[in-house]
Amino acid sequence: MSAVEVADSGKTAVGMRKNGKNWHTPKKPFRPTAGLKSYEKRLEERNNLAAMKEREKEMKEEKEAERQTYPSNQRSKSRQGRKRAIREDGRENAQKTSREEEAEGEEE
Repeated sequence: MSAVEVADSGKTAVGMRKNGKNWHTPKKPFRPTAGLKSYEKRLEERNNLAAMKEREKEMKEEKEAERQTYPSNQRSKSRQGRKRAIREDGRENAQKTSREEEAEGEEE
């Protein structure tokens, strides 16, 4: 299919040339005003973004205040107690005490 036939049929000739180089796809014309928005739309987007950021900031402050008021996880404290027991009593005694603690916890 020659270039004349391609022009007549309306198809673009995209593929390999004889020398092995690729044909480039036809480019669209440069239109700098195509993506512009009105001032009202830009202002509305800015206001929405500012409101969203303010809400996120409030949520982060609430989360930090909650973290500051409540003590750390009770589970981590019990782990620290077990480590301390292992150091003080030795491994066997610590295992016995931890089993006893677990049994007491299940009874309650």
